Amino acid sequence: MKTLRLKSITMVLLTTFLLSCDKNEIVRDRIDFEELNLPENSFWNGADGSGGFNTGNARFPNSYFKDEMYEYWSGFSYSNVRNVLSRGYTNQFASIAGSGAEGSENYAVLYSALIDSIVFDTPEKITNISVCNSTYAYFVMKEGDEWGTPRMGGEDGKSQDYFKMVLSAFDEGGKLIGNGNIYLADFDSTRVHTGYISNVWTDIDLSDFGFVKKLTFHFDSSIQNEFGILIPTYVCIDNIEGELQSVD
Repeated sequence: MKTLRLKSITMVLLTTFLLSCDKNEIVRDRIDFEELNLPENSFWNGADGSGGFNTGNARFPNSYFKDEMYEYWSGFSYSNVRNVLSRGYTNQFASIAGSGAEGSENYAVLYSALIDSIVFDTPEKITNISVCNSTYAYFVMKEGDEWGTPRMGGEDGKSQDYFKMVLSAFDEGGKLIGNGNIYLADFDSTRVHTGYISNVWTDIDLSDFGFVKKLTFHFDSSIQNEFGILIPTYVCIDNIEGELQSVD
């Protein structure tokens, strides 16, 4: 498995899985979410019942449910919320960096209940995807929460904790062509000298995977109980850049 580790803005790339493709004309694509209209300091979470949104060369699925008592969503939303101070679930749509990548307005927010996918209309070689912790998840990892989630690294900073996002890439035929780990926080001394919780946007090059039709996301953490991960399984995503293979 490829390891895509966040430490400041440095990524460590290990073993890769490659997909060979015919050498046709390459068309470049960039998904930065800026064309998605939002009022200032707001978000879209699927409340319109559309089941997701399309932008650039990709579809971002969303699941939304509401009754008289509860509102629930999962999958992908998009946001321009700037709140880097408020703790808790009510601030679930903010990036801890305070903006999109490179100081932009809009970005996507993924809340993953199980496994979620970006599906590309045309297979794409992903030369960049930018990721950042959400404000909600960042402060739970840094401070713990009232529900009994311990702080990442323990009180002395020596607990071998981690929170990672696992990416898996599939080709047009549904074959797994690559996977990798993105560590959004890591205190495991076998991997890092000093524990960290990322609070910046970090660029990741996935081009070694080759041409990807579907990119799936799920989370893993050392901090969990019998019901699952205790860290909120959120990540912010921006600036998906890639090369599309044209169809003759």
